[in-house]
Amino acid sequence: METGYDTTLGRIGERIRTFRKSRGLRMKDLAADLLERQGVQIGESMISRIENGQTELRLGNLHAIAAALNVDVSELLRLPAPDHHPLGVLDDPRLLYRVRQLRALLTDEQIRISLIQFIDLLLLMEDESTKKKPKKDSDDEEDEG
Repeated sequence: METGYDTTLGRIGERIRTFRKSRGLRMKDLAADLLERQGVQIGESMISRIENGQTELRLGNLHAIAAALNVDVSELLRLPAPDHHPLGVLDDPRLLYRVRQLRALLTDEQIRISLIQFIDLLLLMEDESTKKKPKKDSDDEEDEG
């Protein structure tokens, strides 16, 4: 039986895998980077077990992995919201990574405004596409019957 602890380890492992893959790194690359830049020896097989939630992760190793992936350790520990939660979509590491990139260029307020404008545009486009779809007239339905 899987416990909440096992689930947490699995989710942290999934986040590590997602960040690693979003950076185009193989497990071999991450292992080499950990040794070279962080002085931490974690082999490919151990990275695999970590990513699959099959082993406990020491805090020092978690910090080293976060540094190697160029993310804050809190990003690796952030667990996804339940699927039914409307903000669960915002917990995607790919989205967080891109927002972090934007923060080097824009203020948080500029990012917020841009995201709101983008969402408004998507909603407007959806509204326009709905309006363009031909609707059956109630008179048409009577004629068909």
